[in-house]
Amino acid sequence: MARADVTYTYTGNHFTYIDGSLYSTGDFLHGSLTFGDAHSFDSSTNLTNYDDLTGYSVTDGVFDYTFQNADDNVNAFVGVNGQGQVVQWGFYLESFVGAGVYTAVSTYTVPAPLVDDFGEYYNPSAGVLSYGEVDNDPGTWSGPSTAAATPEPSSFVLLGTGLV
Repeated sequence: MARADVTYTYTGNHFTYIDGSLYSTGDFLHGSLTFGDAHSFDSSTNLTNYDDLTGYSVTDGVFDYTFQNADDNVNAFVGVNGQGQVVQWGFYLESFVGAGVYTAVSTYTVPAPLVDDFGEYYNPSAGVLSYGEVDNDPGTWSGPSTAAATPEPSSFVLLGTGLV
């Protein structure tokens, strides 16, 4: 079966709470998340859920997050209604920068009613070194954009070449 990835783009609102010197009220979350095929349909919410994260590029205005600088602590999902609009979401992306220091970004709507976007720079033993946040002011999503489906090779061609 062919696979077509879908990409949704999030644009958050400017941070309103700042702690430390790295973040400012000019910073906000922005970026794209790419998912594989839809994971499930939830009949209780009438949402199609995507959680097979295949790529991402997100910034909080201070740090950039991609698959190339990902840490093990990466989670993301979107819930899409029948019109293709993202109405529930959550992502947490973390990156190790060295000497016990990490950066992280997150936004989520579940559990409701809190919507929280943040970026942080922290050391687990020393705590948060700098932080930017906006609460209860959700950003907007655009998409989906769909990458061209990757065709599956024909089994006849594979058989003919001795690969099957």
